[in-house]
Amino acid sequence: MEEDEILLSEKQEKMLEELCITNGINYDKLKDGSGKRVKRLEMFFSGFPEIVGMSYFPNLVMLCIMGQDTLEKIEALEGLVHLEELWICEASVKEICGLDNCQKLKRLYLYDNAISKMRNLSMLKQLEVLWLNDNIIKSIEGLDGLLNLKEVNLSNNKISQIGNSLEKLPKLEILHISGNQIRSLKDLNNFIQVRSLHTLSLKDPVYGSNPVATVCNYSTYIFYHLPQIRRLDGYDVDNDSLKSLATTTVKKKRMYYNMRVKTLERNMSNLLRQVEDERSGLKESPCTRIRNLTNILKTLEREFESASPSQSSERNEVSSGNYNDTEIEQESYKQLIEAKVENVRDRVRELESICDEIDRCYVESREQVENISQSTIKRLLLELETGGNVRFEDGNTNDVWYTSCHDLVLSRFCASDFKAYDITGIKIHRITRVHNRVLRVAFDEKVSTFLAKSEEADCADQKDMYASSIEYLFTSWTPTLNLKDGFLRLLETGCQDIAENGEGEVRLSNNVFNSDCKRLEFLKQQAEEQGDLCPYRHGQLVIAKVFVGDTELAKKDESKSPFNRPEADSTPGPCTVNDKTVDYEFRMFTKISDPSCDCRTKQSDWMVYDGDLVLPEYVVDFEYLTKMKPLSPLICYYGMTSCDSGNIPNDDVMDPDSDILDMEPLVQPKPRLLQLTEDILLKHCSVESTKNITTLNLHDCGLTRLKNINHLANLRKLIVSFNCLTKLDDVTSMPSLSSLDASFNCLTTLDGLKACPVLTGLDVSWNNLQHIREEIGTIRKHVTSLASLNSRHNPWHRADNYRTYTIGRLRTLQVLDGQFITEQEHALALRQAAASRITSFTILAHSRTDDERLRSLSLASTATVLWKYSKNKPMVLDEDDTNWMKNVTTLHLDGQGISKLSNLEKLTRLRWASFSDNNINKIEGLETCTMLEELNLSRNCISKIDGLSKLTNLKRLDIAYNDITSLEVNTMENLIHLEYLSVENNSIVSIQGLKKCGSLQELFAGNNQVSNTREIFYLKGLQNLDILDLSGNQMASSNENHRLFVVYHLSFLKALNGIAVTSAERSCAKETLGG
Repeated sequence: MEEDEILLSEKQEKMLEELCITNGINYDKLKDGSGKRVKRLEMFFSGFPEIVGMSYFPNLVMLCIMGQDTLEKIEALEGLVHLEELWICEASVKEICGLDNCQKLKRLYLYDNAISKMRNLSMLKQLEVLWLNDNIIKSIEGLDGLLNLKEVNLSNNKISQIGNSLEKLPKLEILHISGNQIRSLKDLNNFIQVRSLHTLSLKDPVYGSNPVATVCNYSTYIFYHLPQIRRLDGYDVDNDSLKSLATTTVKKKRMYYNMRVKTLERNMSNLLRQVEDERSGLKESPCTRIRNLTNILKTLEREFESASPSQSSERNEVSSGNYNDTEIEQESYKQLIEAKVENVRDRVRELESICDEIDRCYVESREQVENISQSTIKRLLLELETGGNVRFEDGNTNDVWYTSCHDLVLSRFCASDFKAYDITGIKIHRITRVHNRVLRVAFDEKVSTFLAKSEEADCADQKDMYASSIEYLFTSWTPTLNLKDGFLRLLETGCQDIAENGEGEVRLSNNVFNSDCKRLEFLKQQAEEQGDLCPYRHGQLVIAKVFVGDTELAKKDESKSPFNRPEADSTPGPCTVNDKTVDYEFRMFTKISDPSCDCRTKQSDWMVYDGDLVLPEYVVDFEYLTKMKPLSPLICYYGMTSCDSGNIPNDDVMDPDSDILDMEPLVQPKPRLLQLTEDILLKHCSVESTKNITTLNLHDCGLTRLKNINHLANLRKLIVSFNCLTKLDDVTSMPSLSSLDASFNCLTTLDGLKACPVLTGLDVSWNNLQHIREEIGTIRKHVTSLASLNSRHNPWHRADNYRTYTIGRLRTLQVLDGQFITEQEHALALRQAAASRITSFTILAHSRTDDERLRSLSLASTATVLWKYSKNKPMVLDEDDTNWMKNVTTLHLDGQGISKLSNLEKLTRLRWASFSDNNINKIEGLETCTMLEELNLSRNCISKIDGLSKLTNLKRLDIAYNDITSLEVNTMENLIHLEYLSVENNSIVSIQGLKKCGSLQELFAGNNQVSNTREIFYLKGLQNLDILDLSGNQMASSNENHRLFVVYHLSFLKALNGIAVTSAERSCAKETLGG
């Protein structure tokens, strides 16, 4: 052992001597301290297999070690505290280490080694240059804290994704990343935050190219997102005209895709309105029956309460000849009433369950429409964000590929496989063709490589081998794809990422059942908990073009383990398959046969080990046909109304409730009351003084007002159901009133309900109340002791969050709409109520301080993009500091349940704000935000556009999906810089207010109530207007020549109602209308 150490020491001495000779240093004087004067050391080629003797050179500034093939470890540098430049290149170093004490290091060159991970770099705070090219690095990482890094070279590695590590390098100027495996244009968005970057290389004649650098619109994408770039891929691109052209191109593309998205959203709104109309039609009969039965029920209850021997005899004499004054006693009469009441209640409960089922069907149908629409919109956005390198083409029966896919799916469906799920057939709704340039190039290259290494050298033989090795296989839901947008990610990036992740390989099948069985089983188990009997009815299949090459048959019990799977670090070895020898590198699939299947001779699965050999080409949206009818009778998967009413009973009989209504006793309604005078009230209640009236039942008396009702100071219970009341102005200052039933009226507001301090029960169901915030606000202010509220069957606007909102506002409430409020509901409601107020904490959590908008192809608002991607949050010095608000430029408060715009006065530099999907009913509080350029107030409850007059710098305004009725001229004329306006799905009757918006380029005003075609004349002065959408208005649907009329008078338009205006249309319009 000692001899080995001596030999090792002698070997190191020889290496050190060689180092001294190479650098002209006297080796004999080295131990006398002469090495302290040495600042630079260089060692080229062989002779230095390990780093030794560095302790003799403590003041070394530069160390260069090149071409040492056997050097595998960075070591012995602990004493080089003054080292500024280190070269260890063309060696075999596997790991970055041993640099902890080199705190002054500025330039580090470790190219052409065997480094697989970027680690142990964060302590090099002064590092400016880092070269790690020609290694085997797979991901960019470990750069935290390198705030002075200016140049990075990662060329010729195995990097497939850029990630967000580069965002942490504020001074990065030069980045070389050629010769890697980066594919996605979207991945280049990670460069946006690196604002100092001016030199970028993604393809290079020495290192080669990334796949992304070969796709269409690559340069345009770079120039738009990185306008500061001066050198790209070795070329000087410091040209303003190039970048201006890119900006113009992207702007046009965004306008085009935004128009298409708006068209899809409008179509979705129309379908949802169709679903709503269908639901209303289905509920009309049961609701009418409920109304009639409830009227009888309340009449019977009133009769029961007021029954007496004399009254009952009188009534029976009127109502039935089978009873007389002496035979009917009070008890028997009450028993009859009770029996009839119980029957009526049972029938009402049955009808309410039918209405509930219709509502569930409505929710399901609505979700189907929204899901398919959102899926289509996401595909459009993917087209835009990938620069058109991923496109989706919807097919029809005239397309050969559509018919081929349709027949393929039907031929691969075996009903016997689905017996356990009661599935009898399959119906195809839509087939979409996927055009992915990047995946196709990767597929073709990998197949070409495989064929080039095969034994078939002849070109014709290779073609035959290619044709025989191509399969079209299916894939569907998997745990890996059960992520957000997992299916879309599969269509964009292919199977490579999924095949390489830790969750396992991707299973492909040549039949529908095997590809969809995991989804079926998962949803079946989930349905058992939720009570849905058929949750798997609708699904999607991806049809992929697969090069299977030579495959090996595996047993079923081996299918779960990736046997013979080539490991990344393993050495390729041969295996015998079909009497042929193939490297593991290319045998990337295993065929798995399932002997339990009836079609076992035909049905097989493949396990994907190389995702590049799988090319997704088609997406099939389908519906399983089951023995059980669809739950929803309203609308099918793609918006076509269904004539089948499913399980909803058909009430075509004359009077389906006659069996109950004809039961004894037959109570006649009381005479109508034209007004409520004191004499009428005394007679109605059979009392001598109004002070004695504590309960007043005015059910079904034909009342339109409750005048003088507030004179009843001792009134505790008031029933005014089934009248014609439109408001409750007379129910004011009633200190004793504890119960009020105003159901089945025509109430449009609760504003008159005031000063009822002890009112604990309120029933306003079956009225016409619409505005949740106003009505609940009235109750909260004037009915402070309310414990029970019934407000069902009102046409509430934006009722999705009604229950939570109401519970949060009415703190004393215990029962809402017949259901007790749980502690969990109370807690959730209180949290949401607290979050609905805009406070300084809310602003701090949802704001940014960027001075420039991020360049992005996203169609989302600037506020949304900055809030999602920017890291520039406001800096707060202490709790009392409010000056940070002056630096806020971006505010994103979408979907926060906000009911009022407040506490925005200090945001004087606010430029981009979004308050979409809230409960705001008034535009206010923005008077000091005069720098605002973009404002999104869509999907709220706004009825007027007051509050915008001072926002003179506004360029983009979105107030779609509100209750706006007019665009006031005195407000809109101040928005002189407005370029984009979205007012779809409102109730606007005129666009006159836009006549002075000369900068307007895009106007979306579909689904409003503009009826006069001459409204178009108000837009003739808007010469910058490129895109106009007025579809869904009466003016667009009532006139056959509407399009020609608009094109003729607005000849500057480039697109109308979602369709481009052609020169032929302009000529036709001129010939038709020009005379």
